[in-house]
Amino acid sequence: MSKFPSHEMDRFNIRLPAGMREAIALRAKENGRSMNTELVFIIDEALKSPIPADVDNSRIMKLYSNLAENRPTNEEEFEKWEGEMIKAIFYLLDSINSYSQMYQALKSLRQDASKKIFGDNEVEF
Repeated sequence: MSKFPSHEMDRFNIRLPAGMREAIALRAKENGRSMNTELVFIIDEALKSPIPADVDNSRIMKLYSNLAENRPTNEEEFEKWEGEMIKAIFYLLDSINSYSQMYQALKSLRQDASKKIFGDNEVEF
């Protein structure tokens, strides 16, 4: 069996707050992984997860305020204003989609935890 070519991997040093190293070690042990593999897994999962929409609610509020303050007074302005309205609506829909994805991720996480503890007698949500 050949070894994984770790010398070809990117390296990154990180400072951890007090107690975090122990928490990572415990989690890694519970999951049957090395600390490095556990950290890579955690980071990978975080990068795959959508950023919660409420992190940037200021953007939708800014778009709304801009639309409210710059209401059109003629057809030409209306066309431009409507284009900005459509951008705001699409941004809002993307935010809603992010919440939906986060819900699905949480639901899946709960199901995995329940299955790990209760097996086939999984408790429904």
